[in-house]
Amino acid sequence: MSLLIVGLPEVIQQRPGCPVQPKIPPIRFEQDSVSSTLRTSSNGSKMAPPMSMSRLLRKAELIYNPRRLSLGRLRDEVESWFEPAALARLLGEPGTVTEELGQQWLAEGGKRWRPFLTVAIYQALLEEPHPVDELTDDLRRLAISLECFHKASLIHDDIEDDDAERYGAQTMHERHGVPVALNLGDFLIGEGYRLLAESDVPAKHRAEMVRLAAAGHRSLSVGQGEELLWTNAPKPLSPQEVVAIFRGKTAPAFSTALHIGAVLGGADAAMHATLDTFSDALGIAYQILDDLDDLQAAREAGEAPEARPTIPWAIAYQNAEEAQRAAVAQAWIEGGDAEATHQLLDTLDAPGCSAELYRAYKEEAIQSLRRLDNADARSLLRRVVDKILR
Repeated sequence: MSLLIVGLPEVIQQRPGCPVQPKIPPIRFEQDSVSSTLRTSSNGSKMAPPMSMSRLLRKAELIYNPRRLSLGRLRDEVESWFEPAALARLLGEPGTVTEELGQQWLAEGGKRWRPFLTVAIYQALLEEPHPVDELTDDLRRLAISLECFHKASLIHDDIEDDDAERYGAQTMHERHGVPVALNLGDFLIGEGYRLLAESDVPAKHRAEMVRLAAAGHRSLSVGQGEELLWTNAPKPLSPQEVVAIFRGKTAPAFSTALHIGAVLGGADAAMHATLDTFSDALGIAYQILDDLDDLQAAREAGEAPEARPTIPWAIAYQNAEEAQRAAVAQAWIEGGDAEATHQLLDTLDAPGCSAELYRAYKEEAIQSLRRLDNADARSLLRRVVDKILR
């Protein structure tokens, strides 16, 4: 029997046969006892399906619209901080080749979600948000520190995965060799901590921001380590085990960016707790979406999916009958004929169930925002979900 995950006021219908639920389902009821009640009026006629939380919040904004920050303008402003001239002004003119390479890498590609989130939540918490073109250089440097950490992790990831391209160009280790690339990643980590430590903010805020960055960095490394160790001894994983890896390697990036902005904005403990829940669901949804995009890209390229811990593979293994599991495990770990592999995943409804799980985590992120008393932050983060996800 399929289940409904019921929150107030949303309903998420789980796809029949999909084996997993989000980490924090609000309330679960059996379909027969709840679904028919929700969808049938007192006179027995069928009613429209319940409105999702996302649609309800969008309608609520038509009735009550708090100070609406222009996310488009804010993104453009944040992007401008990564132009070469702006980086040289904010970080200092590079005096060494390593510093020059670091600023070049910061300027290359990327969506800038992390610095954007830091500035956005800070602005939402102010009684009077600053005009986007009048933000302080200190705030700019703090936001750039988040991108330093992120770009360092990309250099290291590309080496670990032996990737030759990123942003449509050669990866750093392909351009300059592994030793130089490793050192450049280490330099950017140090640069990120320098920007945090030298910020002109109250000492308690500075110490908390450094602590948050260190905790996020540590969690990300542990999560990435679990994935790397899997490649040394690959084996089938459950969807819950894959989600645990995502929780370590992706969610902390969003969480750290939001928490640092919230510290600057004077958020209380309750808001920080909500940001943890929101970031956790957002990061997992983001990684599942990445898995689905990679799966589709492999299909279009006529290639078998990459052998790594992903939600589609984990769901395929869990959905498989006992007699099928050896074949699924072999295809997951060793690869094989591309067309046959995609057909196997389709037969086991792995793409469909993965998409359903993605939507459930996206809705969980939206649900968590009901706990925020700050209407500006609630409105902002709701729109951020639509910017980052789809």
